[in-house]
Amino acid sequence: MLRSIVILVIDAILALPRLSFRVAVYFWTRVLDTDDPALARRRAVRWTWITLLCGAALVVLGVVMANVVKW
Repeated sequence: MLRSIVILVIDAILALPRLSFRVAVYFWTRVLDTDDPALARRRAVRWTWITLLCGAALVVLGVVMANVVKW
């Protein structure tokens, strides 16, 4: 039971950058055809930062997991 929960949590963590990238692209396309480009730009920049931070978190998680595993 615990193993399946851990697998689900890891899958969710690995899906975050992909999801945030898609949302950032969505908001960047909305910047081009909106009445309030400043609001859409702020949202797009926010999701771009979230994408970058999720990618960095995955790198850190990978390093931590690689150091925890003992051969």
